[in-house]
Amino acid sequence: NLSSPFQLSIIPSFMKANVFADRPEDCIRESVPVKEGDVIVMGTDGLFDNRFNSAIAADAGWVCTEEENILYKIPFFGMLFGNFLENPKNDYVDPYRVTQRLVNDAFKSSVGKGDDTPWAVLLRDFGVKNIEGGKVDDITLLLAKVITRADMMTTDVW
Repeated sequence: NLSSPFQLSIIPSFMKANVFADRPEDCIRESVPVKEGDVIVMGTDGLFDNRFNSAIAADAGWVCTEEENILYKIPFFGMLFGNFLENPKNDYVDPYRVTQRLVNDAFKSSVGKGDDTPWAVLLRDFGVKNIEGGKVDDITLLLAKVITRADMMTTDVW
């Protein structure tokens, strides 16, 4: 299958003749330098087959770019008035909401028949005619932003 990434797995011996899989030792290990402020997106092929990298980067790039309202840190006040003080920009900067939106958008594209997806583009490049829509698959996402704390590089992960 030309559209499949590595499928790392350990196959039971009785199934080896009937299943295509890559061994864990076939994986590619890479090291990528990061700097403060970088956003790291790791996901399964269900994410990347159904969302273009540019769309993922556009959403993920806003993570944690705005300071939270200090009033939310006052326990009783924040609980009572938090909904009235909600900033609509939080949908774009709150890491949990961004993660949720990325996964939901990938899911919608995976079941959508009219969406143009990376998976459909790749298949068209290989000559498959009349292909459109997404690829139904598992969708897992790990979103992280590199921050500096106490002169030490760390990563917040959501």
